[in-house]
Amino acid sequence: MKDAAGNALSVGDKVYIYWGHNELCPGVVQSIQGNGAKVLVDSWPNHPDPEHRYSLSKWKSGKCMLKVDTNGAA
Repeated sequence: MKDAAGNALSVGDKVYIYWGHNELCPGVVQSIQGNGAKVLVDSWPNHPDPEHRYSLSKWKSGKCMLKVDTNGAA
């Protein structure tokens, strides 16, 4: 599975996912099945309770996400 930029996605990758209202939210890929992934999304970053702060997405295609470069490259 690949993100919108063509980068390969794996479980555990950090991504930004389109979360409605023209907004990108940070998240972590939880599972991949075929050309869909479920992402744990930090949808309400200022909420102190993790149960309300994070949401598990529906199955989303890679074209809804961008992989975050964790290698330190600028």
